[in-house]
Amino acid sequence: MRCPECNTRATVIDTRQRPTHVTRRHFCDACQKRFTTFEIVVETPGPAVNRPTAEHMAQMRELSSRGKRND
Repeated sequence: MRCPECNTRATVIDTRQRPTHVTRRHFCDACQKRFTTFEIVVETPGPAVNRPTAEHMAQMRELSSRGKRND
């Protein structure tokens, strides 16, 4: 995390976990400032599953029939 005052790296001095968020206290060695950040956990839905269309299924049948041999 970068210090909002001087834009140098700050170290985490305290972390507290809550059910809805995480609170972190930071300390900047360069300017001696302290600041707090809040991290909120956001749950995202899983990936979307696309179902094949009728056109796609027809293309799949055509491709599979091309590969078959009639010996």
